[in-house]
Amino acid sequence: MAFLVYVYTYLLRKEESFLQAIPRTISRTLSRTFSRSSVRSRSSVASEKSVSMAGKPLVRGNSNLSVSASSYRRRRKIVYNPEVSKHTGSFYLRVGVIGFGIGSMIHSALTFGHYFEVSHLDSHCSGAIQAIKPLAHLCFTFVQMYFIFMNSKMCVHKYKTLAHFGLMHMSCTNICVWLRSIAVETLQVIKVDRRDTYNAMVKAYEEYKEDAEDDSDEKEPIQSLEEYMQGRLCLIGTMSEINCRWDAMLGKIVESSSVYLYPCIIQYSLICACVLYVMWSNVGDGNNGVKRTDSCSDVDTLDSDDDSEDENAHHKMSIDCAASSKGLFLGILLFVIAVVCIVCFYVLTTAHFIYIFDALFAGHVSEEIILVVAFFATAIAAFQMRQMRFSGHRTVGIEEILSLVSISGLGLYGIWSIIAAVFYLDTLHGRLTLITNLFMLIQAGAQATFTLATLRASARNHEQLREKPGRQCVTFLIICNFALWVVNTFETQRIEYNQTQVNFYGTTAWAIFSHISVPLGIYFRFNATVNLSIVWKKAWKKKETDGRNHTDVLHSSSHA
Repeated sequence: MAFLVYVYTYLLRKEESFLQAIPRTISRTLSRTFSRSSVRSRSSVASEKSVSMAGKPLVRGNSNLSVSASSYRRRRKIVYNPEVSKHTGSFYLRVGVIGFGIGSMIHSALTFGHYFEVSHLDSHCSGAIQAIKPLAHLCFTFVQMYFIFMNSKMCVHKYKTLAHFGLMHMSCTNICVWLRSIAVETLQVIKVDRRDTYNAMVKAYEEYKEDAEDDSDEKEPIQSLEEYMQGRLCLIGTMSEINCRWDAMLGKIVESSSVYLYPCIIQYSLICACVLYVMWSNVGDGNNGVKRTDSCSDVDTLDSDDDSEDENAHHKMSIDCAASSKGLFLGILLFVIAVVCIVCFYVLTTAHFIYIFDALFAGHVSEEIILVVAFFATAIAAFQMRQMRFSGHRTVGIEEILSLVSISGLGLYGIWSIIAAVFYLDTLHGRLTLITNLFMLIQAGAQATFTLATLRASARNHEQLREKPGRQCVTFLIICNFALWVVNTFETQRIEYNQTQVNFYGTTAWAIFSHISVPLGIYFRFNATVNLSIVWKKAWKKKETDGRNHTDVLHSSSHA
């Protein structure tokens, strides 16, 4: 927060305040008013001076020196370079920062509101620090979200050491928030499981005691049971975020919504950490003559800010939606089917335990269908785009980095699930778990390879510009990945969906494994949607570049 305050109060502050700009504005107005009336007198005086000053060297006046000094003083502490050596992500990625940031702020706001339900209690949960922590996290999330969305292309040129320290500290802070969220939610799941186990054991014992003829000697075991379970609960309840969640109104809301909101915190922290790291690596860029552009100039003219505002006012964005209609409507149909299956899964899991197998069957089969269709769409798109031009000299961007990081989480989840399913092949749920995760790994690997290749693709000739081969399938894949993101968010991470894994690893171990891998797997689908949107927008455009830097995407591999 302190670094962001420094950025906004010093680096992003205008050099001149409003009061300081008033004299300059008045002088400009007066000079324009009297320029026409005094043009003749100035010209005559200038002609006389030219005759009298013949043979003398020309010396500039103090006004020119003051303008030069003023321009030097107005040298920017930062510049905005859209073509820095490492770009900080596309517009779609920054929109994702806003979406996940909103989810993170909602979680912090609910936690902050829950404090007022327990503030009257005489315990450590009523301390002011329990309200300050979620409020500070909410403010940090909002300010950082605005900073990244508006200033991701910022190149700092003033106090570079401080900029390096601040940006790296912010990146590490987001990683710490990421790890802490995983720890808190994992401990919360473990506590809920042990609490339910304790309640079930107490209920069973009370039923047994009612049926017993003489229960005078049975009081000591129940006390030992209570002491044992309370001790186990205390082992994981030392954090205030765990043992301060009371069964009040907002407490129940926080507990039930955390399973959907904590992935937003992790995905938001992951994107921000990567963007801030790229900004850290871009500190000082633009000083040399290689990377300098007009938009990265260090010196402003007097009216540069006004001109930039006028240019932004006249900026228009156009999107070519040709060769996309079939893929769009087929994708919408598949998305509707996915939503219907999710609703059926929720209804069946909450209705009665006898319908749990029907819910698991509907959930797994629907995900398998989407994965198979998405795999074939990827293969068809790769075949249709095999003759397009491929740029082998494009630098690795933040989208590719995030794709590799997130697919690691998806791979871990799939491998852990397959290992558990191998030992339960005699059950229907074990076989469905094995098939679903095999399809998921195959489809994710093929799609990641296709996306990394087509991010470097462009049209080779006018026929490809007109026909746009493969764009229908890319459009379909965008909606498929969004549907899988919804499925993974609202269905895959539920405990009912992973009964085989829970039975094999146990609740504690699977809670740790799933909280590490599932949020990354969820983010992989969002990042795939972003990357495919970039491909959809930029691949079918012809780039005038040197032919030696380009090869075919799949044409060269077809001859191998």
